[in-house]
Amino acid sequence: MGFILTCALGCVAIEGWLTAADPPLVDVPGQVDREVALPRVPELPSQPWSGVEAPGEPGDRLFAEGTIHDLALSLSDEAYRALRDHPDEQVQGVLTWHGVAYDAGIKIKGSSSFRSIRQKASFKIDVHQYDRERRIDGLKRLTLNNMIQDATMLREHAYYWLAGALAIPAPRHGYARVTVNGEPFGLYGLVETMDGRLMKRLFPDDKDGNLYEASGADFTEARNWFDLQVDGGIVPTPDDMDDLVRALEGADSDAFADVFAERFDLEPVLRYLALDIVTGNDDGYVFNHHNYHVYHQALSDRWVLLPWGTDRSFTQEVSPYGGHATPIVGELVRRCWGDDRCAGQLREQIEVVLHIWEDGGFLEMLAASTELVTDACEADPRREKRCDQEEIEAFVDERAAYVREHLE
Repeated sequence: MGFILTCALGCVAIEGWLTAADPPLVDVPGQVDREVALPRVPELPSQPWSGVEAPGEPGDRLFAEGTIHDLALSLSDEAYRALRDHPDEQVQGVLTWHGVAYDAGIKIKGSSSFRSIRQKASFKIDVHQYDRERRIDGLKRLTLNNMIQDATMLREHAYYWLAGALAIPAPRHGYARVTVNGEPFGLYGLVETMDGRLMKRLFPDDKDGNLYEASGADFTEARNWFDLQVDGGIVPTPDDMDDLVRALEGADSDAFADVFAERFDLEPVLRYLALDIVTGNDDGYVFNHHNYHVYHQALSDRWVLLPWGTDRSFTQEVSPYGGHATPIVGELVRRCWGDDRCAGQLREQIEVVLHIWEDGGFLEMLAASTELVTDACEADPRREKRCDQEEIEAFVDERAAYVREHLE
């Protein structure tokens, strides 16, 4: 399978995956707080939000390009103190969006980006915790990232936009201004949560697989630390992951490419690895075997890697082959570069990424998103860094030429 074409209307077709052509930009009175003309804006209802779910893909309104939503969290005194003292435990609160209130389970998330409720906390929100039929724009859960380590407040958004444009299975990303008990907490990244609903969207024909979260994990016995997040019914679990690791470890250098192609959905996996390389994502799988998920498709018996936590992308001007300060540590990439056939396929996917980077609407999206978030970043009362959107712009301007030079 390979890259097929870029249509005159802006669609990118890839066998087994499809991203739609850019529809005309639309005006949506009453739906959003601020709009900037961006590519690929979905058609939205023209009437103010009523709380009734509209037809379309779940999350279409929440993740519409050019939108900053207003989300209000309300916590009782007891719930606030519980989050302050036990941030990893879920409390009951209320999420309000477009005047509609949702009883929700709320907890604080994060590792290196963790901040307490008295600072700029990141949140996981579950609107179906207390009512199993409840949905917000068709979704059960939302993730709110504080973007505290990203002075541009653009890195995750840019990465996930590229993933979508490249038909890499990945969550969607948007923006929200968040208040807690009426107090402004600033601008947040709104991320589609890694759960069963997302797997159904990404794998509609193979939605009953197992989803694993990796934390410092890789496909070796020594670093096989994958946590089962969604049990889709492949039995037994997690023996499927153990079987994958054994197959890879048992493959010598001559057999690796065949085992890799047999066990993984090769094209989207290679394209994901290529995207990590091109964006210099130094905290993802390629350079840190961190911040990714793995999905085992039940029917096809193929594995796919999914990006997560991409706020360290667009940072490192690192060679596609790694370097002394930022070596390649991901087992799949390290072994792929060591095999002529696999290395050639990976180089092809890097070129696919660079094509979308240069000619697929990415630069236009980035310019419009910069305009969207600049004022909101400056107005964020809890940000810890000086807003600097030029950081990502400088990286993007030079990166394609740098990658091609070092591939030769």
